[in-house]
Amino acid sequence: MFAGCTASAQIQEMHDSKTFMSLFSVLFRCSEALKIQVQDEMVRIAEEMNDDDLHSIFTTELFNEMDKMIEEKKYSLENACLLLIQVKFNFMLNEELDERFVHSYLNKRLEMMIEEENNKTEGKREKLLTDLCECHLFMYGIVDSAGFLFVCIRRILKVASSKEESEEARTEVEMGLVALSSVSHRFFTKDDKFLNEIKEIIQYHQKHRNLTRLAYQSALLFMINQFEKSKRISESFGCELHFAREAARELEDLSKCVNWKRKIDENRKGEEKKEKELLILFRWLHIVNNHFRGYTCRFGGLAGLFSSIVGVFRAAKGNNRAICEQCLRSFNTAVVFIEVEIDDLLNGGAVDVALEVIVQSNDGGFSNSCLEFLKSVYYRLKWRRFTKNEEVERKETKRKLFEKMEEEGYEDCAIGLFYFLQKGLHFDFSLNKKPEDYFIFC
Repeated sequence: MFAGCTASAQIQEMHDSKTFMSLFSVLFRCSEALKIQVQDEMVRIAEEMNDDDLHSIFTTELFNEMDKMIEEKKYSLENACLLLIQVKFNFMLNEELDERFVHSYLNKRLEMMIEEENNKTEGKREKLLTDLCECHLFMYGIVDSAGFLFVCIRRILKVASSKEESEEARTEVEMGLVALSSVSHRFFTKDDKFLNEIKEIIQYHQKHRNLTRLAYQSALLFMINQFEKSKRISESFGCELHFAREAARELEDLSKCVNWKRKIDENRKGEEKKEKELLILFRWLHIVNNHFRGYTCRFGGLAGLFSSIVGVFRAAKGNNRAICEQCLRSFNTAVVFIEVEIDDLLNGGAVDVALEVIVQSNDGGFSNSCLEFLKSVYYRLKWRRFTKNEEVERKETKRKLFEKMEEEGYEDCAIGLFYFLQKGLHFDFSLNKKPEDYFIFC
């Protein structure tokens, strides 16, 4: 079919996983010039696949076959790394770690080559070492040796610190930061060098806006993943990095960029074709939710952040269920895990959204999430210890909340819900059947 690997026109007609494997099987028979064309087409085909198809292709056997081709000098290690980086980059939101790569000969070769290149005192191939480190972190973000992990992180932070403004440099920085964000192993070190470097990258971007959206997001995600247990870092996020303000701005901008009415691609087995801005937006909501869960100290700007999440929910309502669920989840996480002021939830519109869903929606899952959120609000107002001054504010907040519920017709809706709960006819029997858990009493 690909005799001599010269019929480039045929390549353009390929579109499925079988075609991907056919192209891979002839890589070693192509000229070096055509290898790049074939590999680019393989990446393009991979972009059109869903996760199941991609996982069916990248097996331990495939990785071992790539390693064999490299050993026999039929395929270069540089090209292999480039292929894996590009494919994995397009699926950066798929955080499932693939054990098949870990147990492959190709993984062992990568580790050996990283150590070999890093230990060279002269003649070090800097670009190759960077590609090897990126490839390893993209393919598997956990390594057995903390020292080996430090080598990869140190190398990629050096690349990510580049201030060059060329398109090529921006792409390299983006690739590096996304690779860092895939590192799921939390290392603990007294050396603040990594922390200071990533913070400097973030602060430089906030001043000059030199990073892509994905690169900036990945820098914050790396910092959260690795240093979230530090109280000092928690305070830094609120006071120095202005996390709430930055997250709110990013969510608002992305919400305007997403094509919410995008039609489902019938060629992708009913799965909505991934849109980069939508993936980045979902990733932001995930980061915000994890941030609420990981940091327990107070920080400012939450009303604005809640307002932005509400805006995303309204834009996604009726168009993207996963986004809406993540928005509702963030509200509840904020109440449960951080010292959020209930007034921030009120002023940001989170309570309005919850009440609207309960009163208007016929979606049981959404209603359940909103009821849980309001129940968490109630517990915060009821059980937290208040000073005398705070008690006055608490009563005022409860009064505002009660009036808002009354305006939205929440009580009538809740009373009807209790009827079904008591009769055992509701969709979710895990909901508490105590009426006081769903009402805010003044």
